[in-house]
Amino acid sequence: MAQMAWNNIEDYRTMATVQLGRIAKNNFYAVLAEREGAQVLAELNPSPEERAEIEHLQTARATADAHFYLNCWRIVALNAYRIAKAVGGEELERFLVDQQCPTSQRGDSLYFGGATESFTLGWYAQGRDHFEHIDERIFGGRHWGKLRTDPERIKDLTGRPRPEDVAYYPGPFFNGTYMIVGNSKWEITLRAHQRLLAAARQVEEIGDNLLAQQGEEG
Repeated sequence: MAQMAWNNIEDYRTMATVQLGRIAKNNFYAVLAEREGAQVLAELNPSPEERAEIEHLQTARATADAHFYLNCWRIVALNAYRIAKAVGGEELERFLVDQQCPTSQRGDSLYFGGATESFTLGWYAQGRDHFEHIDERIFGGRHWGKLRTDPERIKDLTGRPRPEDVAYYPGPFFNGTYMIVGNSKWEITLRAHQRLLAAARQVEEIGDNLLAQQGEEG
């Protein structure tokens, strides 16, 4: 099981890198379309409804790509947790604490809601959970209070939302740089990616050491 989990970490770390490339490509085409598309749209003369549909499809594709990017890092975090449960190791436990992931002392492997620090695996895993269940996070959903929001704002939100509260959950959720909901955001850039890759390489190095130790003991 541990070896399979190590393989999953490597596979999904690679998938995250591929996905970042897709997002960057989409961003490039979005900029190109914005610059060049005005003339094309003028020639096509789409109706306001058709123009809105084009923009909606572009946004939906970009958001889907960003959502899967978050999911890749959640799987990395989850597999690191499962290895800790299976083989233990103080170094791996410290890694999970530093990355704000569940440790082997916790039975709930799916919960990353305690993460608050940006650029940790736990924070990106939590982002995936929010967007996977976005219907529960928007105002009126049964878990909308789980977002990292201003406590005073939460307390004031009773009954029907005020106009400014509706704007608090911006759409689209992905703006080309961040996935955003409430006042929580997950940066999806090369800068952030490098930090997450460093975490993945760290856990892979820990894994190599653990496997080597097991080989010597065997």
